[in-house]
Amino acid sequence: MLDTNIGISANILRIHKAITRALDVIVTQGQLFAQEGYPDQAVQAGFTSYVLSFESILHAHHLTEEELAFPYFREKMPGEPFDLLLVQHSEIAMSVYKIRDLLGSHENPHLDVGSLKELVQVVTKIDQIWHPHIEIEENIFSLEKINGLASGEEQVLLSRQFAEHSQKHSSPDYLVIPFILHNLSPADRLVISQLLPPVVTQQLVPIVWKEKWHPMQPFLLE
Repeated sequence: MLDTNIGISANILRIHKAITRALDVIVTQGQLFAQEGYPDQAVQAGFTSYVLSFESILHAHHLTEEELAFPYFREKMPGEPFDLLLVQHSEIAMSVYKIRDLLGSHENPHLDVGSLKELVQVVTKIDQIWHPHIEIEENIFSLEKINGLASGEEQVLLSRQFAEHSQKHSSPDYLVIPFILHNLSPADRLVISQLLPPVVTQQLVPIVWKEKWHPMQPFLLE
C-alpha cells in the first residue's frame, strides 16, 4: 500500500503550502521594506533571492502541471475544470513576468526599494487568484480521487517525473531547493528530504550551498 505521505496528493499539498507561505512573506516584508527601507545590504540580497526563488518555483510548478499532470489526469477525469485552471495559470503568469522584469535577471537580480511597492501589488494580485485556484486543484487531486485512479507504484513514478520536471525548469538549485525545504514545516520538510538524493540534503544544502542561500534565512522557517 502507498504511503500517503509520498503520494501525488500529499506532494501537491506541500508545494502549495510552500508557495502560499512565500506569498504571505513577500507581501508582508515587501510592504515593510517599501515603507522603511532595507536594514542593510544583506537583508536586501536575501529578500531578492527569496523573491527570485518564489518566481522560479511558481513558474516551474505550473509548467509541470500544464505539460505533465493536467494532460495525464484530464483523460482520467474528463469532467474536471482543467480549462479553468489553465486560464488561471495564464492570469498568474502575467504577474510572474512582471516579477521577472522587476528582478532584472536570474544572473544578477536586484530589487531596490523603489520597486517594492509594485512588487507587493503584483504578488497581491497573484495571491487573490492563488487561493481559489489551489482550492480547485486540491479537490481534483484529493487523496480519495487520486487513489481511485492511480496505483501506488504509478503514483510514485508520476511523482518522480513531476519532481524532475519541476527541478529542470527552476533555478538556481542552490536557492530553490533550500527555499522549498525551509518554507515547509519540519514534518513536511522531513518527507521532502527523504525524496531527495542524500547528497543534496546532507552535503549540498547544509554545507556547499549554505553561503549562497544563507541570506534568505530571515525569511525562511527554521
